[in-house]
Amino acid sequence: MDGIAPAIAQNLAKAAWDGLTGREQEENRAKEIAKGTALNMVGGLPVARDIGTSWLKGYDYQYSPVLTVMKKGVDMLEAGSKAFDEDAEFTRRDMYLPLELLSYGVPIPSRAMIIATEGVLRNIEKETDDWTEVIDRP
Repeated sequence: MDGIAPAIAQNLAKAAWDGLTGREQEENRAKEIAKGTALNMVGGLPVARDIGTSWLKGYDYQYSPVLTVMKKGVDMLEAGSKAFDEDAEFTRRDMYLPLELLSYGVPIPSRAMIIATEGVLRNIEKETDDWTEVIDRP
């Protein structure tokens, strides 16, 4: 278990960063550090990583990257159809779909683009004045 010390250090640093920037935690810090450490420990094991993330963080588990690409494509088409429906509301999530789909074809990290875009939008719309949100999600 040589990898546990760096995993704990990383999650302690993240908790300290969240505390310094005044970000609220969804759970108590000890539980969040434990979850983050557990996920770091299985991060290099593809199936264990995906199941762990699904179980600990509540994300949907995708069986195949091909299925994920197809789902994002369908989601993007559905979001585009909202332009023709007066009752449908276009959300920020709909705006991020092209960025996520683009990241499957080119080596651009979609999470970084989405976090930066969301941080800029939140600052422009005066929802926050914390510009660190451009590099780190609240």
